[in-house]
Amino acid sequence: KKKAVALATTNMVDLEKEALAYGGAIYWYDEDTSSWFRYETKSGVWRSDKSSLEKPKEWRPWTKLVDTSCHPYISWFQGAKSNMTYSTLDCHVQQGYGQDIAFECLSFNVSTGTEDITKLNRQELLAAVEF
Repeated sequence: KKKAVALATTNMVDLEKEALAYGGAIYWYDEDTSSWFRYETKSGVWRSDKSSLEKPKEWRPWTKLVDTSCHPYISWFQGAKSNMTYSTLDCHVQQGYGQDIAFECLSFNVSTGTEDITKLNRQELLAAVEF
């Protein structure tokens, strides 16, 4: 039994490390500051999209990292607010990468037998999805 407990503890430590990796890849919303935060592994702090705001390494945007109570289904990052569009589009435009291609679509016109390529850069795509 002691070995199983140690393994479960080790797994939680590994899960916490993995969670911080996601913390660095995804922006998380903090209602207290109305800001988006991302974990910076090099500095060990959570940095906001508003450059002057930081949170300590111990801060977590989620209330529970993982919930396995409904096994085999797993729920991650309970209580957290994230927005994949912000994490993959808005932040890049804010960082000066708005001209990079974000969307490319190849379509075939049956009546003319030609292919059309439509490309949108991040700025154009952001404008298309904002409401």
